[in-house]
Amino acid sequence: MKPLGDFTEEDIALADVMRPNDKRYNAKCLKDILFELGYSDEPGRRRQRILFDDCCEHPKWGDIAREFREHLKRSNSLDYYIRKAGSALHKFFKWLDQHGESDASSLEYEDFLDLFDYISKNNDGEEFSAKYTGNNLLHIKLFFDWGKGSHTFFPTYVDWPSDLYSGIHREAQEETYSGDGLAFDDPNFPMLMKEAIENYHPEDDVEVLCRAFWLIIASSPVRKTYLLNLQAEECVLPLPNAPSAVGLYSPYSGIEKAKHRNGQFPIIDSAGLRAVEFLQKRSSDKAFRPIRNERADASYVHLFQLDKYPWILNERQIYRFFDKIAEFIGHGDKKGKAHGYRHYLITHIAIETGNSELARLAAGHENQTMLNRYLRSNLSRQALLFATIKKYQDGEIAGRFIWRIFEALASEQTEPDELIKALGSEELSLDEFFAKFGLPAPTGVGRCLIQGACLFEAKCFSCHHFAIRKSEAAQAFHTLARLTKDMWNMMRGSRDFTTKNAKAAGLATQIALLGDMIRHFGYSDEQIQIEVISRLV
Repeated sequence: MKPLGDFTEEDIALADVMRPNDKRYNAKCLKDILFELGYSDEPGRRRQRILFDDCCEHPKWGDIAREFREHLKRSNSLDYYIRKAGSALHKFFKWLDQHGESDASSLEYEDFLDLFDYISKNNDGEEFSAKYTGNNLLHIKLFFDWGKGSHTFFPTYVDWPSDLYSGIHREAQEETYSGDGLAFDDPNFPMLMKEAIENYHPEDDVEVLCRAFWLIIASSPVRKTYLLNLQAEECVLPLPNAPSAVGLYSPYSGIEKAKHRNGQFPIIDSAGLRAVEFLQKRSSDKAFRPIRNERADASYVHLFQLDKYPWILNERQIYRFFDKIAEFIGHGDKKGKAHGYRHYLITHIAIETGNSELARLAAGHENQTMLNRYLRSNLSRQALLFATIKKYQDGEIAGRFIWRIFEALASEQTEPDELIKALGSEELSLDEFFAKFGLPAPTGVGRCLIQGACLFEAKCFSCHHFAIRKSEAAQAFHTLARLTKDMWNMMRGSRDFTTKNAKAAGLATQIALLGDMIRHFGYSDEQIQIEVISRLV
């Protein structure tokens, strides 16, 4: 007989105790009533059933599963991590059932080997990726590390196959570092989707929010969880490191994976900024009430708030909308979605600025290692390659070094480094590039792009480390004239001159290679001849 306004969390929890498993009258329903009547800022949450629930209801091992789940919650584990742990535990329980084990206390080395084999294959006997297998084994190992010595379910000594596990872990890391992760597999798809979403006419309020969400995602390298949990008021502020630009801001560090605050994610497209402004006006017009956010540990009006359940836009809705648009334009089942746009935008920030530190700040990465993993994707590699090829096609750079760049970018084993990213930059001039990365070549023309330039002039023009820029054409003509004169003197001073002579062949090769480089800058054979003769006279 308590007034609704006086209900506490403990009172609400009693609903599930009094009516267990009741789908109509439960704590969630009671929370909804209190929220809609204005007595609470926290609506009821429908939690989707996960495999951890099955583990907790297991007839033999439900108790130990519930204890482990409570341990993870007390440890402030992310929901994503708990779901993954539950999936791994479900596989482990299934394996125990198949082997007729009463618990895990009698498991020995050979049993774990059999478990490893079971975890690594699907029902048809096909091998899972090392990354998938390693993640599941990691959660099972942590389960054993948590319980051994404190619960009779576990053996007192866990004879874990450490060598085999380390090998799987190394293989999983190699897959992670060499793979594309969540990047788009088609370089044209991101902009095709953005254009289609921008031109789409939403059918209801949920699609209105979904459309705005994707326009922001395509305009800012923000993480989707951060955006979905963003507050409506003052969510855009000047960037602390560039006040003339704006970025997405939240005072609540808990909503972001890396705990960043203060406008760390720049908005680099006006479509995204217009979408934010639209959402803010919509929120003001609808006069939404604050809703409590567990991640932020605060109550506020959300940027993506709804006036009915589920109250705040969720991942299922945004991805359903994305798939609908992709199917509509004939590009269904394409790899890469919200996180794919992060890869895409971070890559282009690196290319356009030539500054990996700016790209790292825009991404919100704590170190360069994670940024390099983003720039290693095939989409990033292609974008960097095209930017570099453009400089070559425009006749700004020549030399066999350029082929080394192309080979490096085309190779899946090579990750772009500072030098390659700088070549893709529109901000960094070629003179600045060579001043930063090159050493004077022994020829007196061009640059050697290694730390210690060699002393052998004859090898320069055929060397993978040599490059020459168009601004050095005058020096190149001078060098070509000198080489031509050396060849002429050799011919005049020899009684039995032959091109098979090693020195003569070397000079001929240098003349031919340097001539080809000069032609690449747009000079005709006639122009080259005139320039060389003018320097010989």
